[in-house]
Order: sequence, then C-alpha cells, then structure tokens
Amino acid sequence: MKVLHKSPYVLIVKTEAILSVVCGVFGLVLAGLAVRSYLAYAGTIQDNIFFGQAAAAITLLLIAVVFFDKTSFVFDRNRRQLIWKRRTVFTRRAGSVSFDAIKSIVIQGITDNDDCRGLRVAIVTDKETLLLSKSYTGSGSGQMVKIAEKLNQWVLDRAPNLVLEEIKTCLEQGNRMDAAIALRKAYKLSMLEAKEILDHPERLDALPPVSPSAGDQDINSGGRELLFGLLALITLVCGPLFLFLGINAYLKGAATESWPRTEAVVTESGYSRDYTRVSHEFNDEFEFHLKYAYTVDGAQYTSNALYIKPIMNDKKS
Repeated sequence: MKVLHKSPYVLIVKTEAILSVVCGVFGLVLAGLAVRSYLAYAGTIQDNIFFGQAAAAITLLLIAVVFFDKTSFVFDRNRRQLIWKRRTVFTRRAGSVSFDAIKSIVIQGITDNDDCRGLRVAIVTDKETLLLSKSYTGSGSGQMVKIAEKLNQWVLDRAPNLVLEEIKTCLEQGNRMDAAIALRKAYKLSMLEAKEILDHPERLDALPPVSPSAGDQDINSGGRELLFGLLALITLVCGPLFLFLGINAYLKGAATESWPRTEAVVTESGYSRDYTRVSHEFNDEFEFHLKYAYTVDGAQYTSNALYIKPIMNDKKS
C-alpha cells in the first residue's frame, strides 16, 4: 500500500496486487512446463515431474485469483470528495463519497490463535464501510496506523484515538467480540473487565488514549511484507508438493506387486550426456537409458520404466 501526494490538495492511497501478479506469472510458466513434461514423460518413471509442476501451477494460480485486490482511493480536499475504485479478478466497483458523509476512519484488527494481531484501515460512511485493503497486515501494522492517522488529519482535521474508534465502530456494527478483543489487547484487561466496560459504553471516553502497536516502518513501505509473503508462499507450496510426490511414488511402487510376471527383451540401453542449450555444449553428467519390450495376452508393449504403466503398441497379428 502506498500513499502519494499529487498536490497539496490531493492525496492518493493505492494498493497494487504485486503478490498476485508474481504468483500468476510463475503459475503460467509452471503450467507451460507441466504441459511440456506431460508430452515428454507421460507413462515413464519421470512423469512425477509433470505432477509436481501441475500441482505447483494450480496452487500459484489459485493464490493469484483469490488474493488479487487492486484499489485506488483519491482524497480531494478542494472538492471535499473521495473517489475510489476496487478491482478483483471477477468484480469491478467504483464510487464517490463526500467528506461530510465520512463518519470516521478507523483501524480494524484481528487476533489469531498465537495472539498475533493484524490491522487494516477502514473508512466508515453513512451507507457502508470501505476497506482500503481486504487483507489484514501483521508485519507492517505500523504502516496501517500511520495511514489511518494521516487520513484522519487530511479528511477530518483531527487526530483521534484509533483504538477507541475501532472499539466504537465494532459496537455500532454489532461485533461485540471484536470490540472486547481490541479493548483487552490495548488496555491489558481481563474478559470480565472488558465486558463491564462494553456494558456501559460511556466509560470508553474515560479511558486514557493509547496507540495501536506500531512499528517504525515508513508509510510507503511494503517490500518487507512482500518478502515475508513470498517466503510463506514457497513454504505453503513446497510442503504439500513434496508430500504428494512421495505418496505418488510409493503408490506406484506398491502397485507393481500385483502385476503379472513375464519375460522382456531389452531393445535399447546405454548412457547419454545432457546437452546444455545455454552454453551449447555437453555437461559432465551422464544418464542411463533403458527400453524393453514384452508381450501380455497377445499384445506387445514397450517401456523405459521399471514400475510405471507401459505404453501400448499396435497388437501383433
């Protein structure tokens, strides 16, 4: 997310779907490699390459589709108007809101099972709540706080207590549980103490001001979050992928125990060196090749694998 000054009277907040674009590009590349591997290795011992590439491509493309969210919020002080656009893979929305219709600009939070808190910025209007970003930010929560403070000063000419604004907004929307979590997190209260305060919302104004947990990140930063996201994505993709390849190889090997036994004739064997197209020369690695033929129930087969289903040739007369 970036905050840009186009002029002293125009402020723009933009979110770019960088992670989705990166995942989509790599997903398409892997999909192309998967098609190539299928055509080259289908029915051989090396067809695990196809399954691995296909699984990785599907995962990356799904992530690209689900997390694609590109937004633009233009705050025009002269016209006292907010013009916004939001685009996902399947939808496009746009609209405009008068500054006078904006009730508050708040921080929304969510806490996971490990007590880690994620934040996002929301603009509360008379008719709806506009989210600057659908996703919550954990590692860059300081960025969210600075953006919320900047927009409050720009649009509403005030510096509100963001924690109390979040709690009050949750109560207005009927999210009592989220309000209790935010209250306990900010003021280190027990659940009973938080419940007593929420039962009497007028007590909220008597609480001392506190600031949401903010880091020292610059308001336009985002590279660190992207790096963490990519590392998490690699872990998410590689773990299930390796598990799938291992189970797939085991099942294929176990299936050979029930295959009928027959004699085979070796038709081709030997070693070959891999040719590197980049350097236009052979490398120092050798690969063993084996092809054999056999007959089952009058049909002749050929294969170059030890336990993969063979490729069937035309039946001999």
